[in-house]
Amino acid sequence: MRLLLPLMIGISIGVILSGRMMQKHPYKKLAVRGWLLTSVALFSISLIFTDIGVIFIYFFAFLTGFGIGSVMPTFMLPDQNAVSENYQATVGGMIQLSKNIDGAAGILVLFPSYKGLFLKTFDKVLHSNILPNCINRR
Repeated sequence: MRLLLPLMIGISIGVILSGRMMQKHPYKKLAVRGWLLTSVALFSISLIFTDIGVIFIYFFAFLTGFGIGSVMPTFMLPDQNAVSENYQATVGGMIQLSKNIDGAAGILVLFPSYKGLFLKTFDKVLHSNILPNCINRR
């Protein structure tokens, strides 16, 4: 649970800053930079070794969230610009509704299939000494 806090803070800051930066910079470049930052941060998380401090994990979680957050507003803008001014609010609402429906359907469909796989793997890791020292510290 503590690892999600830097991720959510990064998403919030990324959304705010990216929304402000879209007034001055092209949204395509912001989207590419956001994806690159997210990719580099996730790759860095995959390379973390066992004796690294928790602060680095929090930092890379923040960078991942910041990259995802900076991409979020950049996809709404081209969709709203594709329609006339009278329908921009409708398109924005449809996009948000489709994201919510996709998320709910994805959870409904994918959770049962991943639950068994995740629990088997998690039980093996939990009851062995594979966990990194940084997660075991309290």
